[in-house]
Amino acid sequence: MTEPVAAPLTFARDRVLLGEAAAGLRAILAARPSTIVPYVGIVETLGLLASIRPAERCALLHEALVAWRAWPGTPTPYTSRRRAELDAAVAGCRGGP
Repeated sequence: MTEPVAAPLTFARDRVLLGEAAAGLRAILAARPSTIVPYVGIVETLGLLASIRPAERCALLHEALVAWRAWPGTPTPYTSRRRAELDAAVAGCRGGP
């Protein structure tokens, strides 16, 4: 049997853990790594945070787009597709309510 307060407590804990993960990834990205892994990590983390922090959604999505654009590697079909998705998400913020 699940306690009714378990979901809000988990949600609050998840917000904190995602925030901590984002902070750690920001520090890694400050060194401008050549591997794509931390770029994928920050984009996914910020996307999750955007989904649970509606008041910060657009700022988080914009940060994700800026981080993705900073990746120094050669574009691939995946990186191009992901950038288009982020561009569309951020554009949706500009045209939002």
